[in-house]
Amino acid sequence: MKRDFNPISDKILILIAFIGTLFVLSPYLPLGYDMPGRDSGVFIYVGEQILDGRLPYLDVWDHKGPLLYYINAFGILLGFHSHYGLWAIQFIFISLSALVSLHLLKLSFGKIPAIAGTFFWLLNLHILIEGGNLTEMYALLFQFLAILFFLLSERRNSLKYMFLVGIFIGLCVALKPNILGIAIAAIIFSGLKGITIKDYYYPLKSTVILIIGGILPLFVFLVYFITNGVAYDFIDQYIRYNLIYSSTPIYLKLKSIYYAFDLIYGIMFVIGAWILTLTITAAHCNTKSMRDFIKNYPLIIFSGILFPLDLILASSGGRNYGHYYMTLLPVLSILFATLIWYIFKCFKSEYKIKLMNYCLDGVKILVIVILLPMVLYFFITTSFSVAGNIYSQNHDEHEIVSYIKENSLVSDTVLFWGAETSLNVMSNRNAPTRYVYQYPLFTHGYAKQSMMDEFLQDLKSTPPKYIIDSSSTNSIVIPINQSKRIEWSPSNPNYVSNINFEDYFSFIEDYYYPLNNVSNECHWTVYVLNNSTNTSG
Repeated sequence: MKRDFNPISDKILILIAFIGTLFVLSPYLPLGYDMPGRDSGVFIYVGEQILDGRLPYLDVWDHKGPLLYYINAFGILLGFHSHYGLWAIQFIFISLSALVSLHLLKLSFGKIPAIAGTFFWLLNLHILIEGGNLTEMYALLFQFLAILFFLLSERRNSLKYMFLVGIFIGLCVALKPNILGIAIAAIIFSGLKGITIKDYYYPLKSTVILIIGGILPLFVFLVYFITNGVAYDFIDQYIRYNLIYSSTPIYLKLKSIYYAFDLIYGIMFVIGAWILTLTITAAHCNTKSMRDFIKNYPLIIFSGILFPLDLILASSGGRNYGHYYMTLLPVLSILFATLIWYIFKCFKSEYKIKLMNYCLDGVKILVIVILLPMVLYFFITTSFSVAGNIYSQNHDEHEIVSYIKENSLVSDTVLFWGAETSLNVMSNRNAPTRYVYQYPLFTHGYAKQSMMDEFLQDLKSTPPKYIIDSSSTNSIVIPINQSKRIEWSPSNPNYVSNINFEDYFSFIEDYYYPLNNVSNECHWTVYVLNNSTNTSG
């Protein structure tokens, strides 16, 4: 299983990892891609606030894991408050993920399947990355490391590696709470192994060690937040809000699974490979055969368990955001590598020699038959969309940012009514409230009137110079303009708020007036503070 048709040096594998990473990330160099995406803008904003001595959850509302914000803070610091440092951090994370992927798959299937599996997930990452700096992208490295140490645990028959599996799963959860598939699959695998080898304490020991390792990263953050008085806000936003966020109807979750099948290129290869893993596993169902199979091919069984788990967890929110499916990439790489390995394994040895002599080596076969068409397809279909993305980093948004910079001081605050935190980042203007984007105020089952009261009090105590109404491009948000509010109706039942916004709208009507000369093409309304009025009363 470890043998290759031809030797490929480790230097070539390293080169493949770096070239693949450049392929994915080069379109998003800050030189040409200067406007972060909506989610990325929030993470960068929180990172900047951390560098200014503030705390996530307490000073900025957001519901992702704490590790994400400190990665962003480090990236901003590394780039001297430019986005180049953050790009470099992403390059390091993805290239290391590719290197670990190559090593993991090489240990199990050989170098050629390792290259194929790694290429497969990198090409799909090119579709799913959505501008980069997203939670699931950073989790890839920890997922691959967790699977690698799971494999080492099985290969060396040592449970001490399960502690490291737990540590890396804990780091995944410190980014996003539902990246748990690897832990669940490892526990199920341990149970199956324990039954097969008739060691019924094995699953218990393995699970306890994994859980201890998994708790540690979150425990460190929790202690830090308790010490700084952030524990309640952390639990409220990271746990409570995410539970509410994911409580969507089952049909939306099924729709999200269907969308994953529609979005991921080569999904039929993966489904075929998954069926193959189940078939191979079933063929070794008798006890003696299963013992040998578990010992020699743990990743085949593991990936067969992990694929449906990751698919369910990625679609648990019932939303069709492409970046959610990044968490599937490690198991997709294993399944694709399994398929390539099995195809090569099925060749008779004499035919392999003739085939290798004819095509010079197995790499050429792989490139010509499978990888080259995939690369060409991806290059043609995605390069235009990425280029269009970069070109259209909304001209209107750039004009708004330019206007704010030219007509306000860095000390002035600016509120984007909606979810446009990236413009706070680009204009270098803080929001006057921790609700830098207002989705929590609209989330059904989570929003409370006390939150709206806090939001309004923040605005009264630190009135922003500008309030930009972006509701025309965000159907979740109620328009500020009264006539538009009458016609407005929510487009998403998950964002039907039960709180009263009238005091907020009255505040704007009393102390702000709309501008009409910011941009001829801008669909947003800019409200400017009337400096002759006193909002404190």
